Amino acid sequence: MKKIQLPIILVNYKAYKQAFGKKGLKIAKECERISRKEKVSIGVAVPSTEIKTISKEVKIPVLSEHFDPDSLGHHTGNIPIKAVTANGAVGSLINHSEHPMSFKEIKKAVEEAKRYKIKSVVCIPNTRWLNRIIRLKPDMIALEFPDLIGGKVSVSKEAPKIIRKAAKKTKERSIAFLCGGGVHSMSDVEKAIEEGCDGALLASSVLKAKNPASILTKLCEGVRRGLKKVKE
Repeated sequence: MKKIQLPIILVNYKAYKQAFGKKGLKIAKECERISRKEKVSIGVAVPSTEIKTISKEVKIPVLSEHFDPDSLGHHTGNIPIKAVTANGAVGSLINHSEHPMSFKEIKKAVEEAKRYKIKSVVCIPNTRWLNRIIRLKPDMIALEFPDLIGGKVSVSKEAPKIIRKAAKKTKERSIAFLCGGGVHSMSDVEKAIEEGCDGALLASSVLKAKNPASILTKLCEGVRRGLKKVKE
């Protein structure tokens, strides 16, 4: 299994037109190339239809954007965890704000991820969810303010104190902490790492970029600068 190393830039493909077929594979290969060149971990969360193709072609971590817990059997249109793991996913997003789940479903999904030995990345829309999700002991928690997703105002700059407190509480329980929502620049990532994050979850800034490699390179530089500030 391809290990998820921290800190990480986690690129969520969503259902952008660039996420599918040759375009999606090209972006994954660019992520792999830049990760190797810059020596910063980059992973991709891709649509279930693309997991098999992309995971075979790259050595960086490939995650699923979603799976439906407890969905083996007489269900139609659901994505069971067995499908994503069989196709090569090493982890999955859970409860993204664009695909929300009930707490009961989140709990079941985290349990299934542990059983199938893949990494769980539980997304939360605010810190009111934090204590409940920490008790489930997922591998990662990603705080994303829904109103910032896809915008140009980064959560790391909009709410640094909130991120700092959430990161501290999460990491005290040995759970990695990511932030997302409006993250698109080197300084956004630098600030996130400086405030205690183990990385950033982002999408449009890479998927919709004219030059994804250039953006990825700057994001990696943000990771390095943030780590340097933490050590100072």
